[in-house]
Amino acid sequence: MLIFVDICRFFATLISSRFTKSTTLALMVKKINILAVDEDKGIQQFISDILTDEGFNVQTANNGLEALERLNKHTFDFVLTDLDMQHMNGMELLEEIQSKNCKTCVIIMTGSGSITSAVQAIKKGAYDYLTKPLDAASILVTIKNALNQMDLENKDIHLESELKKTRHLESVSIELSRQVDNLFYLNSLTSAISAFTDMSELQNFILENCKKILGSQLASIFLMDDQDPEYLVLTAVSGEHDPSVIGTRQKVGQGISGRVALEKKPLLVRDIDKEASQIQKTSPRYGSKSFMCVPLLTQNKLIGIINVTNKKDEKSFTPSDVNLLAILAGHAASAIANIRHFNLLDDLNKNLTKQIDHATQELVQKNQDLSALKQYNENIIKSLSIGLIVFNKKLSITYANNAIKTLLNLEKFLPKDFAISDLGLFDATTWNTVYHQVIHKQTTKRIGHYEYTQKNRNPLYLDFIISPFFDEKGELIGGILVVNNVTEQIIIEQKLAHSERLAIVGKLAAKVAHELNNPLDGILRFVNLTLSKIPKDTSNEEILDYLNESKAGLIRMAQIISSLLEFSRGMQPSSEKNQINETIRDAVKAMSPTAMSHNIRIITQLSDGLPKVLTGNLFQVLTNLIKNAIDSIDKNGTVTIRTSSAQDDILLEIQDTGKGIPAHILKQIFDPFFTTKPKGKGSGLGLSICMGIIEKCRGKIEVKSIENEGTTFTIILPADHAGVQTLKSGVN
Repeated sequence: MLIFVDICRFFATLISSRFTKSTTLALMVKKINILAVDEDKGIQQFISDILTDEGFNVQTANNGLEALERLNKHTFDFVLTDLDMQHMNGMELLEEIQSKNCKTCVIIMTGSGSITSAVQAIKKGAYDYLTKPLDAASILVTIKNALNQMDLENKDIHLESELKKTRHLESVSIELSRQVDNLFYLNSLTSAISAFTDMSELQNFILENCKKILGSQLASIFLMDDQDPEYLVLTAVSGEHDPSVIGTRQKVGQGISGRVALEKKPLLVRDIDKEASQIQKTSPRYGSKSFMCVPLLTQNKLIGIINVTNKKDEKSFTPSDVNLLAILAGHAASAIANIRHFNLLDDLNKNLTKQIDHATQELVQKNQDLSALKQYNENIIKSLSIGLIVFNKKLSITYANNAIKTLLNLEKFLPKDFAISDLGLFDATTWNTVYHQVIHKQTTKRIGHYEYTQKNRNPLYLDFIISPFFDEKGELIGGILVVNNVTEQIIIEQKLAHSERLAIVGKLAAKVAHELNNPLDGILRFVNLTLSKIPKDTSNEEILDYLNESKAGLIRMAQIISSLLEFSRGMQPSSEKNQINETIRDAVKAMSPTAMSHNIRIITQLSDGLPKVLTGNLFQVLTNLIKNAIDSIDKNGTVTIRTSSAQDDILLEIQDTGKGIPAHILKQIFDPFFTTKPKGKGSGLGLSICMGIIEKCRGKIEVKSIENEGTTFTIILPADHAGVQTLKSGVN
């Protein structure tokens, strides 16, 4: 019985502690503190506004040192930091945070040119990176993803702790089951009073036997209130009584029942009149002069009291009656305690079963969450725009994500034991260097701006990071190849360099034209005056020929200077928007005589209903391109002009059937002073001027050419909208 009581006390304490802990955990919820670090005040304010609206506490810092001061004074859950800063950059700040061994989550903010640094920061412990320009959705998604991951990690720790407790409870349950079996075995040997399992039936059985043994007409039982041990509760009455008295509460120490409960000693009243000082006779429940009140004790612990009164023969109860009642009370107390313990144990077993079921469900859910997280991470890797290849120490590919397969035009499923060196990325010497550095030295190898070409595909510019790959024990098992497509970045850089060259050439052209134009005009005037003064006869024919040749050369020089001036200042478009088809028709009308003189047809295929676009000096571009097309055709060719819409853009194509442009010079045709025309027939500025005009109209110009088949120039101009077009063709 002692073991049984101790176990019940243990479970009561355990339930109380679990409830308190659960309540404490619920009160640990707090606001998330975020520190935004950037030298740009606008970016600081942008991040602060977005995250504050979402309920986060946000502070800002101008650089790494200022951020470190705030971190020394306050605790932050997240730090969003720019990489490139004075007074401690983002990478140095990350290392300082890592050295503090705090749980602050670091998210890197970087421009497109610093992606490699951002990836390096992630390898050093940053959670993720955001690419500038920032947008609200990316910031919130990244923060919430990090919070979800932190929440999952906390839940994992909590579940592991709960699992340990559950296992302990299971061991306790096994011990309790053994004790219950022993208890049931002992109960089977007790008297009939101990066979009851229902408290109400047991109390009624006890009271009926009390009346029978002691010859009384009325008996009652008070039990201690489980919720408030300072009170007794009337739980059972046998004999004539008012049913409403059930549930009456009696404070310990007050009244007869309260006095017996406090002293834990039996009370015998033989004659109420003679012993009036012991009780208050005003109570109507006493129908006779004599009654008994005995405490229900088990191991000297009070669980209640039993009252017996109204002896049938109207005689007084005797000490022998008290002894009989005390013996019966002892058995009753044991039986009541057993039932209470049994009910408590049953409740605990039910709670334990519920807890085990709940823990099992949580474990199942945790496994599902882990599986989902694993799948989620796999999906992230598969969805990365950066290519990823994992290979073993033999350089055989063990994993390749979708991005690398698309980038390198690989099959969906690579053959087994396919070697990474068979991808054709590098030559044997480079791979030997990579193998030695990554596998033997276990260091990272970087290869930047590598030009990768495949058959029938445009060349790609790729950045490579090859790093060693370790297992959970820290043993080298292979390497990881990260491939970043920087083709667009390189193209942008090339365009910027081209624009800078154009600007330099434009300034130079303006200066040269200004310096040459006036003296050239004077020379041409004097040549004209000389020609007008010399008589046109046979004796001066040779002189006149020389002067006419000089005049032609001077006129050619004037045209070149005019082109230089046009190149330097003639690319500023007007802000007027016009129908592109009307501009095309005007240009075709202007160039038709030239085309007809060369027996060349100009065909137009113009879509109706196109929105207006910013045309600027588009007429000049069209006449220049049509003239170039005519010049490229020997005879009997065609020049086709088409317009169409594509999403929010207007497409204009000029296609000829000329001799085409060689592939090796295709990238140079827009450079100033570059020309494929014979000497004296082109200044090399026409296409440069065309490109400048189109770019000023916020558009772009592209060219495709096949030698001996023809060339197609495509002009793309932005429009406010583009609807479904109806194609109409015509021949000029």
